[in-house]
Amino acid sequence: MAADSHLHWIESTGGPLVVLSREVAGEWSGYAGPDYDLACTVMDFVGIAPEDDQPRRGPVLVLGGEPMATTYLPERHCLVRWVYANSEEDLLAAVRERLDDDGAWGEGVAYDVAGPTLLLDSSAVGAEAGGDWLELDLPIGECVVKTLFFESESSSAVLHRFTPRSGDRGPTVG
Repeated sequence: MAADSHLHWIESTGGPLVVLSREVAGEWSGYAGPDYDLACTVMDFVGIAPEDDQPRRGPVLVLGGEPMATTYLPERHCLVRWVYANSEEDLLAAVRERLDDDGAWGEGVAYDVAGPTLLLDSSAVGAEAGGDWLELDLPIGECVVKTLFFESESSSAVLHRFTPRSGDRGPTVG
């Protein structure tokens, strides 16, 4: 993670962000259908969106709580949600200090990664997401998504780390 990386950050229009397969993203109804409302039912920092009477082809991971600018650190399979910091460099330095603190991460949510995966605004309608999405290079198979919230005087973030299920010994929720 280079200090001068200047990563691409995704922001929502006020609702949650979602992580979903490229295939499911093409069918995502966003604000024009029930999908946005279903995503908004997730109140935790991370959870799986419930399905309605027309099941999707795969799970949708919802980044709940308040809307926050979010980026992805591919070398660590970690989403970083910016709460506050003076700069990207300051935030990434604080994140670096906490990534390996395994004892601080909460329990996880199981999420099955079937293939190419995207992060986008839950209000976006399928292909209308345009360029405002990130492709995530996640490990294929069942992952556990663990969350860490931290804050200091100068920075705060919510982190979501994707760990292949075979590499995790902790319980899952969801």
